[in-house]
Amino acid sequence: MATECFLKALCLQKGREGGYRRTHSLHELVRDAQQHGLEFDAARLAEWPSQHDISDFRYATGRRVSSSELLSAYELTLDVCEAAASSLAVRLDTGKARFLILEPLVGDLEKRLLEEPPGPDQ
Repeated sequence: MATECFLKALCLQKGREGGYRRTHSLHELVRDAQQHGLEFDAARLAEWPSQHDISDFRYATGRRVSSSELLSAYELTLDVCEAAASSLAVRLDTGKARFLILEPLVGDLEKRLLEEPPGPDQ
């Protein structure tokens, strides 16, 4: 969602006719934003989950994914947001913010994701 907002803000600010494309496709939005100065290698989006997969991840209805897959998508999200923010006329400093998730937590997170949710008596 943040990625989409940054890309649409860039298109809106740089004067794309009609503001921005009414889509959730990051591939289309990145192409549009590149026409307005976004410096981001769109080939990196080949690693990005499909819109269907993202919805499944968000609502926990799809296949289980590893914590490393989720972290990779998170890092890619931050990279797109950072690239779009640096292209805006009004500078938004993301401060190169990242969350450091240490290995024990990653393993624990993966274990927790695979556990059955607590029942109503717990």
